[in-house]
Amino acid sequence: MNPQTNKNDKGKQIVQRTSMTYEGPLPPASEFERYERVCPGAADRILAMAENEEAHRHRTEDRIVDSVIKQTKLGQIFAFAIALGSLGTVIASLIIDRPLGAIAPAILALTSLAAVFIGNKNNK
Repeated sequence: MNPQTNKNDKGKQIVQRTSMTYEGPLPPASEFERYERVCPGAADRILAMAENEEAHRHRTEDRIVDSVIKQTKLGQIFAFAIALGSLGTVIASLIIDRPLGAIAPAILALTSLAAVFIGNKNNK
């Protein structure tokens, strides 16, 4: 941003400012060319920086996806174990002639816990 000052014929000053903004990892081609002129090799360094940032972002996203997949699998395993435990409790109560009404609340609680592990999670 370079202000340019011009004097008009009445001694007043006119100030003109120019600024440029852009979005993204790389500057526009005209600016890119200026960087290279001012500092030879700058264009290659800027490109390498953008490529490294992109690679880092992809690795991070891959790690996040892998973590979500592992958490989902682990939740399913826990839910399956809880469900098997509940089923085993029912079978054991039938074998030892215990009334099902005494352990029904525990079975419902365990089944609800299994549903929490399996349930849909919105990881945003």
